[in-house]
Formats: sequence, C-alpha cells, structure tokens
Amino acid sequence: MDNAAGKVLAFVRERRLIAPGDRVLLSLSAGKDSMALLHLLAELRSELSAELRIFHLNHMTRGCESDADEEFLAGLASRLGIPLAVQRYDVMREKPSGRSFEDFAREARYRLLLETASALGCGRAATAHTADDAAETVMMRVFEGTGMHGLRGIEPARGIMVRPLLALSSEEVYAYLRGRGAAWRDDSSNSDVAYLRNYVRHNIVPAVKGRFPGYLRALAGLSRAARDNAELIEGLILRHYGALVERRSDGAVVIDLERCADDILLVKHLLSAAFRGLGSHVSAAMLDDIARRLSPGRAHRELFRGRGIRAVMAREKGRAVIRIAPEGQERLPGPWEYRVDLAALPASLPLVEAGITLEFCWVDRRRFLEERGAPDIAHIDPGNSVDDIVVRNRRPGDRAVFGGCGKKLKELFIEQKLDSAAKLSLPLLCFGPSIAAVLGGFTGEAATRVSDGFLVKNGVKKILAIRRAKK
Repeated sequence: MDNAAGKVLAFVRERRLIAPGDRVLLSLSAGKDSMALLHLLAELRSELSAELRIFHLNHMTRGCESDADEEFLAGLASRLGIPLAVQRYDVMREKPSGRSFEDFAREARYRLLLETASALGCGRAATAHTADDAAETVMMRVFEGTGMHGLRGIEPARGIMVRPLLALSSEEVYAYLRGRGAAWRDDSSNSDVAYLRNYVRHNIVPAVKGRFPGYLRALAGLSRAARDNAELIEGLILRHYGALVERRSDGAVVIDLERCADDILLVKHLLSAAFRGLGSHVSAAMLDDIARRLSPGRAHRELFRGRGIRAVMAREKGRAVIRIAPEGQERLPGPWEYRVDLAALPASLPLVEAGITLEFCWVDRRRFLEERGAPDIAHIDPGNSVDDIVVRNRRPGDRAVFGGCGKKLKELFIEQKLDSAAKLSLPLLCFGPSIAAVLGGFTGEAATRVSDGFLVKNGVKKILAIRRAKK
C-alpha cells in the first residue's frame, strides 16, 4: 500500500467515514481527483469491507467533451467491475434566470447524487474533494464576507456525504495517479477564470502558496477551529435556550423566533447554521439584510430568496418563526374558514393560520369615534344581516368594492406585493357571499380595507368592532 492509500485509509477510519458493509456511491467526473477517488477506494475496498457504485452526471454543457467523459467512465467502470449509474441533465437549459451556473450545477449534482444513492440503497456517497479544494472554499467564503460557518469549509462528513480525499493535497493526488499510470480527462472549463473557484485556483492560490507554503495546513486548522467553536456555541445555545431549531422531513429548517428573545446575534447564528445545513451559505452582508427585514408586527414576510433557498418570516401556532427551505418546497396554507355567531358577542377567535386572535364585540358611536383609525381595529356596519360572521382566507374569484371601484382581491394583493404565503394567510371578514373587510393591518400586510357596503355611515349606532387581541 503506497503512502496516499495509507493516508486515506487512516483518515477514513479516524473520521469513521465508511463502516464495514457500507455500500458507497462514488460521485465522479472524469477528472484527476475523481480518478484518484475511484482507484484509491477500489484499492482499499477489501480493507474497508465496502461495496462500491459509481455515479456520473453528464452536465451536457461541453457537447462531445461531455459525452466522451461519460464513455471514458463507462469503460473504466466495466474494467474495474463496478456498476455505473449515469444521469444526463442539461444544466444550462434548466438553470433559472439570474442563478449562478456554478451554484445551480452543484445543487443539481448533489440532488441527483442523493436521489441515486437512495435508489441504489447506498448508505454513503463520496465526493473527490481534496485539501486544496477545502482551502479554496475557505478563501472564497472569506472574500465573499463569511462568518464562522463559512470558515468550516468542506467537512469530512455531513449526512451521508463523505470526503475521503480531504486527507490528500492536489500534489499527492497527482503523484498517486502518475505512480499507477492512471489516466484522466481534463475539463476545458476548469481554466475559465470567470468562475470564482477557477479564479481563486489560478490567480490567488499561486501567490499565496509562494509566500505561505504551509497555507493548506493553516487553513485546515482554521476550519477545524471554526467547527469546534460552532459546536461549542450550539451546545451552549441548546443548554441555555433549549431547541430553537426544527429540521423537518420536507427539508425545511424552522427557527423559533419568539424564543430568541430579540437577540439578533443569536438569530444571525441560527440563520447561518440553517443555510449551511441546507448546503448553502450567507455572507455577513446578507445576514444584516435579513435582520433588517425582520418585523415582529408582520405575520408573513419574505426575508431572502437566492442560491436555491428561500427564507420567510411566518407564524405557526401563534408563534413567530423563520422558515428556510429549498425554493419550490414552501408549504402554503390550504383553504381555511371559521364562523362567529353574531348573537353570541363578545367572542374571541384564534386564527392559527394567520397567527393572531380576533376579538369581536358591539360598540356605540362614541367609542367608534374614539377608536377609528387604529391599525389593529376594524369597524363594520353589518346592516340588517342575520348571517354569521365568516373569517376565511382567499378563494379564486374573490372580489370587493373599495372607493366605488370593484376589484379582484388577486389584483389588490399583487398591488400590495404580498407573497404567496401572505395571500393565503391574510384574514377576510365575510357576511354570506359578500366580503366586508380585508384585515391586512392585523397581520402587518399592507392596510385593512373595509368594503363600501360595510363602511360605518352617519347615524349608525350599533357597530361591529373587530380587534387584534394583545399578546
């Protein structure tokens, strides 16, 4: 066993990356690092008592080059007797407008890798990241304005993902492949310094390496210290506050904002950890921007959208939370409806979906004049209605008349720039088929609007008042 194989074996055992009997799916391009991962784990599979599978994603971005990479791997997998699973995914065609190619391609690769691992019954998925990749990642995060979580760099294991080659430098990988006479294919896009990693690798690393030859070891130590400190802080948070973060089966991370006691530094730490847990990262400037958007008076507000992640402020079971999830996986409220008996007032109505409680009572004209204009009170003239009050969310086709103009609520909500969750959580007050009021001010989403037919006019003495209950 040569030196590189010995280092990888010791690293895998020390970090418990692969256990005897594991089925490991190797995520391979056709480049040098991937070929080193393949040959090293093929060489070590008896010592590890592991079963190997290969995954290759053809990004379809380099035409014949991409197809040749696939053919190269297919031939190699056949010679080594290792089953190969190939996915073809046109990254450029599927990439949404405004998304970074690097970020989107990475997300697609990991998503398809994990789906394939699940389908093949693989309990581990290995990538070919080296110590050089880890150092480049830390540099990239520093230049983008990272905090402690970004300094953690590439971790040896997270979930089912493992990185056995973090034990080796790029130079050691080259030496291993040359010693075996192993072939690999060069990706022409790796020389394009328009991509951030390539820019760091080709323009910054040589200068750093020339002045600080031990930079790999130094940055690895920095990452290790960041991981240790993050784990220490998270342990102290758990001990002092209890569990503030819930990781859900749909992939979302939910932060209990109310229990953070207005500690914005704590909220920023939890946000940074949540983004990292979802495979993304935030810069210090992004965290500051999210913090500025936090508004306890609003039930729903988008805090961040980008890098395939969306963060929203919402209310769940009456509590303010921050929900962070991959875009497209946001859970939206379904139809909901409550009834209040006009003959049984005063009454209190908790609205779980909106995260508020409404109080209903009758008031006289004197009190109406004292209270009107308050943001958390609405006054309605129900006329001679004998219907129950219905409080519900929006339905397709809903309309109301404001200022003599009939308007679809869909158009009103677009004008008010409400997001999808807010549109479905905002309470509507109805009498029979008529919408009496849109209670936007009660949840901090624009203003409350009372329909023309239910405005309190001169001479009306018995007035229905709806208040948002104080906490």
